[in-house]
Amino acid sequence: MPHTPKTLTKKPHTPQIGIHIGRINRLRIARLSLHGAYLKVDSSNTQALQKVDSSPLPHALYEVLLPKKFCPAQAQIGDMVQVFVYTDSLDRPVATTQVPLAQCGEVAFLRVVSYASNGVFLDLGLDKDIFMPSKTPTNYALDSSVAVYITLDKSRRLIAKKDIQSHLLPYRARGYVRGKKVSILPFSVSDLGVSVVVDPCYYGLVYLPQSVRDKQKSLESTLAAMGLGLGTKGVAFIHNVRSDGKLDLVLHKRQHADESAAKLLQALRDNGGKLAVHYDSSPESIFALLGMSKKALKRALSDLLAQKLITLTPQVGIELVESNASR
Repeated sequence: MPHTPKTLTKKPHTPQIGIHIGRINRLRIARLSLHGAYLKVDSSNTQALQKVDSSPLPHALYEVLLPKKFCPAQAQIGDMVQVFVYTDSLDRPVATTQVPLAQCGEVAFLRVVSYASNGVFLDLGLDKDIFMPSKTPTNYALDSSVAVYITLDKSRRLIAKKDIQSHLLPYRARGYVRGKKVSILPFSVSDLGVSVVVDPCYYGLVYLPQSVRDKQKSLESTLAAMGLGLGTKGVAFIHNVRSDGKLDLVLHKRQHADESAAKLLQALRDNGGKLAVHYDSSPESIFALLGMSKKALKRALSDLLAQKLITLTPQVGIELVESNASR
């Protein structure tokens, strides 16, 4: 069975004029030769891009060769073809109709196929393998899978890098996001938890529950106990956004916390928008008034305050924000 690593694609930036190395491009055949077909960006696409970005990169690529062995049968000038563009063994840009296992800006698990003195070569699904620098290449067993970030080096050659986290973006979404469902791709495990790529270009950490941390003795058993697998896509829920934009995640949405918050909101509406409860209220008074524990109240207060649905006066009570009073 062919190796099919899972990937998450980084969100595209403002489009640049020209051909993108390391990405799949849709190009037009401009001319034919004995060596193959020379491809260019469709002129209508170029005009559209110029309206968005009038200052292309200094070394923008406008033409690339699709070798004869990859040319479609009966190829004609003007035909549109979908190709992946990379560099050959002489560092010349070249196109292929082969579909790569990952593109530039993606995280993927790729198979180790050979060694070099300063790194390893990984199977990218093309005639040419991709290089991953490493000071200890023999630490990676042949045919094992390695989690890498695909990018370009200074010479615009595709390269795989192990420092995935440094290439991921800080999460800067506006508004209340706790409990939001996100897509994840686990790529490493530590004593703290499972590091993942989130939706699809942010860094997140799924913390190990204490019960899992105490019982499991290997990375494989830890992942299995959490229902996760390296390189296997999954889902999680945002628990917290740190000041540096990194995400703390949980695997299961806290339904009880949502229920407590809803219950507190309804109690506020039933009591004219005000309640004499706060973080320091006694457990007895909280239960008598709301029928919930102090712990549940604290979670509900934190969630509603974060959503700006209520205001809190310490040691006095809470009040429903006016715009939500009639919901």
